[in-house]
Amino acid sequence: MQQRYKIHHLGILCDDLAANVDFYTHVLGHQICAKVESAERNSVWVGSGSSLFLELIGAPFTPAEQAWHAQRGAGFHHLAFEVENLDASWKQLIEAGLDPIHPPSGGPHGQSFMVWDDSRVPVEVVQGYTSIQPANVGPQPAEFLLHHFDIFSDNWQRTKAFYAQHFGFRSVFEYIYDHGGAFIYLADSYFDAGSRQAMIEVIGPSYEETREFEFSEKFGTGMDHIGYVVQDVKQAHQIALERGSADFVQPYADYGTEMCWVQDANGADLELMLPVNAKALQKAFKTGIPLRPNSK
Repeated sequence: MQQRYKIHHLGILCDDLAANVDFYTHVLGHQICAKVESAERNSVWVGSGSSLFLELIGAPFTPAEQAWHAQRGAGFHHLAFEVENLDASWKQLIEAGLDPIHPPSGGPHGQSFMVWDDSRVPVEVVQGYTSIQPANVGPQPAEFLLHHFDIFSDNWQRTKAFYAQHFGFRSVFEYIYDHGGAFIYLADSYFDAGSRQAMIEVIGPSYEETREFEFSEKFGTGMDHIGYVVQDVKQAHQIALERGSADFVQPYADYGTEMCWVQDANGADLELMLPVNAKALQKAFKTGIPLRPNSK
């Protein structure tokens, strides 16, 4: 029986855990959802009202995290998906040929294991993380709503097929450039474009933006940025700067929408963007035909 996977969190390695907790709570208005403080693990989980979480991880790092940090420094580390049967998931993925990082083991929130994806991004699969609950933002929507986690791939078609085959993800949005590169959104099987609008963005060569070429030259592949939905890009940009965020890219219009970029306490890139049309995404999910806004 094929397992169902739900996007759960993004793990972020932090040189200064307190500074990053302050950034995501004070600047972006996230709430603290859980904490782990021990000799083996120091982490703080934050959320912004969606079903996505950020796991802010401070020292001491695991050996795998330390090796990653030595190569890339602080910043985005792993994707995590939630599953109902961890042991069955492990068996299926290993039999399918995925490279393991660590086998199933227990932790402060439940059980997990970790494998490599096709772009050498660590993917954690978790079960039983019920102690981490979505943040309550009240009657008003979050100012900065977690929307997507981005993967830089050296072949976006291959990565699209990888997540479809092994995790059941569907492509719901594809912006394909004339030269063959693209950015696409992949939705898990729980997606409804409303309360469950979490997605993975995949960017593949050839690239369009300076920051994309710089990331590719420095790291090749990996986790590149977090995307947030905001209702007013210019206002959200100003609010983030006033609260202490580092400016990166001023508001601009492109790809049929509007966006800007700021940076977190690690210097990692955060995209603030207008919402994608929910009805169009929902239709794409149900029909299996991705929304392609720039297609002729």
